[in-house]
Amino acid sequence: MATKSTREPTVGFPFSNPWDISDGSTMDEATGVPYFYMTDMEMSVQDLVADNKMSLSVTLDQGTYCHDQGLDAQDPPCGRVILTGSYTRLEDNTEEYEFAKASLFARHPGMEYWPADHGFFFARMNVEYITLLAGFGGANLVSVEDYFAASLADY
Repeated sequence: MATKSTREPTVGFPFSNPWDISDGSTMDEATGVPYFYMTDMEMSVQDLVADNKMSLSVTLDQGTYCHDQGLDAQDPPCGRVILTGSYTRLEDNTEEYEFAKASLFARHPGMEYWPADHGFFFARMNVEYITLLAGFGGANLVSVEDYFAASLADY
């Protein structure tokens, strides 16, 4: 995740930080909406409170595809998508809150046991722009409509 830093001495500079995300408990439930389990103690969250704009990079290297193909994570055929948008904290006990909780705890079971006194909460990314790099020849912009209309069954 990339944000604009609000902390000295890097105020105004880009700041990036790895994040565990989930968009559904299983591939069959994948929505394309990244959900997060966050705390106000975290540096990126402090940035987002000041300016809720963010980018998130996800790569096929996070699975086995690239390795199985003999590709390095930075090889263009090792596809990646860069999502750009904004952050929204979810209201407790809503349907979306429960979906985010089930999704994140299913994909990242250890999260359920993170310290209760750290004020963790669920949040989502509001996807506004999508950039796809999945081969040589440059990146492509994907419309939000096409992104959310895509079916994993097609792949």
